[in-house]
Amino acid sequence: MNRQPSVSKVRSRIATAVGISCALLAACGGGGESTTDTSTPVVPVVPVVPVVPTTTALTGKVIDGYVNGATLCLDLNANQACDTGEPTATSGAGGAYSLNTTGLDAAAVARAYVLVTVPATAKDEDDGGQTLQQAGKLAFTLLAPVATDAAGAATATVVTPLTTLVSQQMIVAGLSANDAVASVRSQFGLGGSGSLNIDYKADASAAALAGVAKVAAVALGEVQAAVASGAGSASSREQLIASLSAVSQTLGGVQVALGLDAN
Repeated sequence: MNRQPSVSKVRSRIATAVGISCALLAACGGGGESTTDTSTPVVPVVPVVPVVPTTTALTGKVIDGYVNGATLCLDLNANQACDTGEPTATSGAGGAYSLNTTGLDAAAVARAYVLVTVPATAKDEDDGGQTLQQAGKLAFTLLAPVATDAAGAATATVVTPLTTLVSQQMIVAGLSANDAVASVRSQFGLGGSGSLNIDYKADASAAALAGVAKVAAVALGEVQAAVASGAGSASSREQLIASLSAVSQTLGGVQVALGLDAN
């Protein structure tokens, strides 16, 4: 039977010992007075109209429950950080976000990750309007490899605790996206096959995914906080990788301890 465990139960079972302006300018000038030779046809000057690039965007949702108020960036160089020049956005109602990718190389976008910081002031719509802090939850960070279609083009991407686990397998274990998904499904008892780029809140058949994601979200908050407290001189990237690895290693045990059946 699938159950939605409470934050306190998950917290009590988690091992936390882990130490993108450009502008077009036109100028014209003239000299003194001049006369026009009326015998010569005057060629009209046709103003140059700048070509405005078509606006493109990577859209999707941030989900534990739908998260409103998370900050996102498109991590183009896959360094698990939001760098100057990388598109940024904030999630809104229903967890929706839109990252402006106008002018970016399509292949680079398809290879990127969406990095999400969920602060304590964000609201998980499962919590009845409360912020994470008011609901007794800790801030946490999520990741997702950009989802692609059959042609390899970037498509709408959800960012969830499950896609974060997939990202961990890709970054730490060096797995392909497909192999990382298969590994996560196997490791956490998520039956079936195929992408985890799923809005499990809108899909009644994905209750098992929602259950595991709920536990993983709490685990991410607890472990990331523990890692940060003992980080010393470790970089934010090193802290993130360490926390993701710890969650990946301990989540299975947390599921068992809670009696959470993902199948």
